Formats: sequence, structure tokens, C-alpha cells
Amino acid sequence: MSKTNPNARPRVAETGRTRSTRPAIAIALLGVGPSLALFAFACGESKAISDPSDSGTGPDACIICPPPERQEPAIRISAGGLNTCATRGDRVVRCWGSNDVSALGGGKDDYVSHPPPGSELPGRWASLPSRFTSSNSTACSITAENEVACWGDNSWGQTGTDPDASSQCATNGRCTKTPATVPGTEGSSYASVGGEFSCAASPKGVACWGINRSGKIGPTDAGTLTWSPNGVPGLDGISALGSGRDYSCARKAADGTIWCWGGARFGEIGRPEPAADAATVMWDDQDHPIPWQVAGLRDTRALAVGGIHACAILATGEVACWGANGVGELGHDPGLDGACSGNAKCNGQPTIIPGMKDVREIAVGLAYSCALQEGGAVQCWGSNSEGQLGHDPALDGDAYANQWSFRPQTVAGLSNVAHIVAGAAHTCVVTWGSEVWCWGADSYGQIGLPDGGSSFRPVKTERL
Repeated sequence: MSKTNPNARPRVAETGRTRSTRPAIAIALLGVGPSLALFAFACGESKAISDPSDSGTGPDACIICPPPERQEPAIRISAGGLNTCATRGDRVVRCWGSNDVSALGGGKDDYVSHPPPGSELPGRWASLPSRFTSSNSTACSITAENEVACWGDNSWGQTGTDPDASSQCATNGRCTKTPATVPGTEGSSYASVGGEFSCAASPKGVACWGINRSGKIGPTDAGTLTWSPNGVPGLDGISALGSGRDYSCARKAADGTIWCWGGARFGEIGRPEPAADAATVMWDDQDHPIPWQVAGLRDTRALAVGGIHACAILATGEVACWGANGVGELGHDPGLDGACSGNAKCNGQPTIIPGMKDVREIAVGLAYSCALQEGGAVQCWGSNSEGQLGHDPALDGDAYANQWSFRPQTVAGLSNVAHIVAGAAHTCVVTWGSEVWCWGADSYGQIGLPDGGSSFRPVKTERL
């Protein structure tokens, strides 16, 4: 068990090599998690769709609004797993990419590519979908009536319906083929999807459902499977919500503190504050169904939750990340970190990324992270196996497992960027001129390449 002394604020990582000389941890070991960034809000959350020219007021107002000379783009996007979705503010959502286990929510179940413009999601929506960043796709979103509706893989009740009453998927497991409202989620503002579970936040607090491994759906017996929302205590006034493989984190609006619960095997729920003693656990093999405040994080401006790592924008405009760091997804050399579960590299102490300033948005994918700076530059770090960092993977290494960089790399060829989102291994931005540009994996048409494959250069997504 790795331990460290508590610090008052996130520490600054030492700088080092662009790529560690140690063999990279296998991507499969690093797990999977949701990725969704809407405007200045967190990855892993669903945020209300409103008039694109309205920056919002009240509880749904943006944390970091556009500059006064800018108007919100006419199109908004989300990404997760092997899918991308978009809306033009008319409460109509279209999604494209993989439709395995009915991931597109249109009633069909096929394992083929669906390039943009994809298919229209039935119904009218108050948010874009939140997805689990893997090929095992479940999605949830907020309806126009402010309830949570979910679809896709329902093997563990994560869509909020009885798996035994769900349809048999064409490939395996159980599916909810069209969006189904989750009872008990009335008045919800945020939804998130993790590994075999989902969560929602409303003025009443946070509740989760699915399979309870690692305490990820809150206080209930380990191994419990429930498709009814289970309350997670102590979480009111939430302004961001995200879920990973076996954990979730939430941001409180009043003070910008970050609270996490669930598994801690890779330091993904941070270390608790206040510390019980001078030595605080960095990771462990215990279940943590009760949320704790992540040490050193207060007055944060945004939260991004990935499979087994997470990041937050600080009040200073800097970025601090914590959790797994096998391929540099925390923004510093993994060689500086100790070993955690499975001998993987991790760090439960939120660590500031050296030299990164004036960050407006963050997006977290599968084992990689990206930041959008105030000046419009996009920088990414972590795994680059599919070109998701925006540069040629061959520059990082000559083998798939070695193609990563812990140093943030600027994505060339982008300008006028307004917002950024990330999927499992693809990244997309929206410009202030309402254009969508994507790069990375396109195995199921998620970035819209004519012939699939992948691209490390941003390509314009047409037909939207």
C-alpha cells in the first residue's frame, strides 16, 4: 500500500522525458470510463441544452462563459466510447458511430459503422448523452421533462430497467434498445455513465444504479444489482457529475470542492481531506461507498472524469489530475509515481501539470486527456495509439504500446476553438463558427472519415 503525507494544494510534478524508457502499461489494464465535455462543464456529465445564444443563469448557468464578443456556437457535441452526438439547440439529438448493443438508441442492434449524420435519437432532450468510454456502450441523458432516460447495454440494470425484461442483444447480454425513463429521477440536471452503473444528480442529491462493485453505487451490500436509483449521501448542490470504471466524482457549486466514491485501486478517488493522520492512503483495495472530499481541491472551475483517472481546472486556470498514470495521462512522467494495484503506475494526490495555464475546458478519454486554453490552443497528453493526441503516433514510439506522451502536445491545424470533447480514442472540437473537427480513431465512423481507420490530423465532420 502506497502512502504519502498530505499537502495543502495539488503538487507540481517534476518534468522529465517525453516518453518513459520503461515498458508502457498495457492499455487494457488501464480500464475505461466516460468522457463528455460540454462547454466549461465536466467530462462525464450531461448539461442542459438551451438557446445557443444564451450563456444561462441560475443553477444551469455555465461556470466559464464565452467571452463577451462571442456567441455560443449553433451546434453542440458530446463524445464517449465509439460514438459522437450533436444538437443544434432544437432538442433534437443525432448520434453516430457504433450501434453495438443499441448504443445509438434507435431500436436497432448491429455491429456496423454508422458515420455522420448518424441517426436521430427518439424524443426531445434537455442534454446531450453521457456515455461509458468503451465498446460496451450504455448511454443516459436528460429528457425535456428533466428525467433521466437510458439505453444500450443493460446487462447489470444500468439503464434503470430489469435486465431480465430487456431484449437480448445481437452480440451478447441484454439491451434497452430505445431510451427508457428511469423512475425516481425526476428533476435531474445531470447524468453520468460508468462501468456497469449509471448516476443522476438532482436538487434531492445524487443516486446511482447498476451493479455495486467497489461501492460505486453508494451504500448498499457489495454485489447488489439494482435498477432503482440508490441514494449516495452528502451530495447536494452538485454542478458537475462524472463516473468511471468503478467510481464517480462530483463538484459542489458552493465551494468548488470535489467529492469521490467507489474503488480506489488506482488512486482514482484521490486521497481524502481532512486526513485522519499524517500519512494518508494514496490507493487501496477497499470499497468506499461514502463520498470523501479530495484533498487540495477547492474553488475548482470544472471537473473531468475518465476510466481510472480524473482532472480538474483550478481557480488559477491550471489543471490538476489524479489516478492511473500508466501512459502519462496525468501529465507527468509515470516514473515519478509508485506502483498501485496490478503494479500499474498511479498517483492519488492531485498533481498540477507543469507549465499549463489559462485552461478553459478539459476533456478526458480512455487513458488520455486534453485541455482547451483561453487563447484557443488545444493540448493533449497520454495514450496516442490512434492519433487521439493530434500528432503522429510514430513520433512517440515504434510500437503500439509505446505510443504515448506525458508532455502536453499542441494539436496543429486548429483555430477559433470554442469547446472540446473526448471519446475512448477520438477527440472533437466545435469552433466559434459552428464547425466540428475531429481526430483519432474512426473504427465505427465516430469522426466521419470516408474510409474509417484513424487520423492524427483534425478532419472536418461534414453532413451535420
